[in-house]
Amino acid sequence: MHVEVIQEVTNDDGLCFQYCRWHWDSEVPSEGYRFIWRDDAGNLKPSRGQAWIPNGAIMFDLISKGMGAGWLR
Repeated sequence: MHVEVIQEVTNDDGLCFQYCRWHWDSEVPSEGYRFIWRDDAGNLKPSRGQAWIPNGAIMFDLISKGMGAGWLR
């Protein structure tokens, strides 16, 4: 399985809100959203947790950015 990032918005702390396509090994791909961290070099940090959000203000800020970019459905 691998994840293809279709759209991404990021805050200053490196928390990303992504619209992705999951390519499963034996299934039809599926699309959805995830939160994931990037380190200072821009590398994804799944070990930090792909869904942990420190507070609601950060979550709503990233969702608003996705809406402003026109890709949040």
